[in-house]
Amino acid sequence: MRIVLFRPSRRQMWVERLRLAGYDVKLVHDPDLIRVPTDVVVIDSAVGKWQDYVRLIREKEVPVILLVGSHTQAGELPLAALGVSGIVTEADEAEGLFNRFCSSASGPEDGGITPASSIPLSQRKAIRRLAESHGAPVASTFQVESADPATDSVATADLAAEPVGPGFPPRRTGCQLPSVAAVYAAKGGVGKTTFLLHLAAGLAKEKCRVCLLDLDLMHGTAAVSMDLQPVKTIVDLVRGLDDPLARRACLLPTKAGFSVVAAPEQPTDLRWEPERLQNVLQFLKSEADIVLIDTPAHYDAVVQLALAQADCVMLMTTDDPASVHNLACMIPHFDSLRSSPAFCLIGNRLKGPMPGEQWQELLPWPLLLELPEDSTVGHAGQSGKVLACSPCSPYRLRIAQLVGAWMGKAPNKPPAKSRRLRQWLVGR
Repeated sequence: MRIVLFRPSRRQMWVERLRLAGYDVKLVHDPDLIRVPTDVVVIDSAVGKWQDYVRLIREKEVPVILLVGSHTQAGELPLAALGVSGIVTEADEAEGLFNRFCSSASGPEDGGITPASSIPLSQRKAIRRLAESHGAPVASTFQVESADPATDSVATADLAAEPVGPGFPPRRTGCQLPSVAAVYAAKGGVGKTTFLLHLAAGLAKEKCRVCLLDLDLMHGTAAVSMDLQPVKTIVDLVRGLDDPLARRACLLPTKAGFSVVAAPEQPTDLRWEPERLQNVLQFLKSEADIVLIDTPAHYDAVVQLALAQADCVMLMTTDDPASVHNLACMIPHFDSLRSSPAFCLIGNRLKGPMPGEQWQELLPWPLLLELPEDSTVGHAGQSGKVLACSPCSPYRLRIAQLVGAWMGKAPNKPPAKSRRLRQWLVGR
């Protein structure tokens, strides 16, 4: 059964319980991303203006369920007048919870509950870890395939071959892009901007309309890295948001095929209300298929607002102990967000495989990508270019796998004669 959870407010544990029960759960923050086929839309009553969202989503002719704190709360709400099909709480038994709300609950053949074996491997791994950490039983259908380095194919046990963590949409036929994706690192110099520029270029190569929003108002370098001289910056966008011509002039095109909203050349303390940032992102989403947000290392009100508005948040760290420690210290801040974006982890500039058990104890998020220390990226930076041009760059290949997953493509097979590359792709 396909469940859309609209604007969840700190419901990650409940979402994992639903996935363990076999539901195909997708987290959505934009009503326009609720598309057929969808069996049930769950709206969180903890979200402000939830009644307006109910009326809006009811137009899609999908059963709308309200997530409430307790069943006693339902008696105080005008559910029938709003057209709400029913209510659920986090305390309800997850197994079969939504079956009574739609007619497609008989099985996977006719759109019913998705078997656990069809859940992407990386989701199953993350769910298993989460369940074991809380003492919950794990169904026997969650079998983890093993990698076979002797074969030419990319093994399914490699996280980067299936770079989809909890909260990311399952890979299906067609485009499965998040609407807004942010990257954050609790320490400067870990490679956030370089990663986002490569990701934007890869998505643009797949004919996606991509906009990179640089929110590092003190040290933003996205535009400079792409050899742009911005006349208009995010400051101009905020001020001219109500002028269609002025706001479009703030989208700076790049030779790589994506656009950039640049940070100001001089450090500035731009203060805005949450509604203002929402309006900025709403405009950018109307202009692009995906908005990528580059954030500063310091965690301020702007960063908090940006992460709360994102569909997914990619947390980046190197294997430097200080970088890992700083990111682990941010866990309480992420838990306090009013929304529940999908958090995942990216290891960058790695000199070897990530020490899984040690990192898992400190960083509880599912692993999305392991990006190695790559000389081609360093050489590109030294030559005044930010994008690595080598087609065999391990860094680029890993990012291409993420792009392929978001675009619904199967992983590419490595060249048969490239033993070194093949070993790297299957995780050595």
